[in-house]
Amino acid sequence: MSTESASLVILVIDDEARVRDALIDILDMMDMTAITASTGYDGIAIYAQDYHQIHIVLLDMQLPDINGSEIIPQLKEINPDVKIIISSGHDQWDVSHQLPKDPNIYFLQKPYRMSTLFNKLNEVNQ
Repeated sequence: MSTESASLVILVIDDEARVRDALIDILDMMDMTAITASTGYDGIAIYAQDYHQIHIVLLDMQLPDINGSEIIPQLKEINPDVKIIISSGHDQWDVSHQLPKDPNIYFLQKPYRMSTLFNKLNEVNQ
């Protein structure tokens, strides 16, 4: 476990309960804390309340209530320096045209391995 990742708080915004539950367990194994939201609007509200404690937002691109590309500007309004990892089953090329050009927005292709997630979180936390 690298010291850079220890005690990171990750806000997971994903509508699939099994994904959220798995990420809680995986992040706990990595000595990180997961805060979860099952809808985009809940994720925005949680981020607005706790953004000082949240290091990275792991955002599912396709949510039933609001699209990930619509969530990003709202998170940026709360904190312009928010670090966001977009997670999608679509490839990066398909998703990238929906995203603003921003060095704090990253992409993680679903499905991913635990090691890939760990490496991405460390990259984003640099």
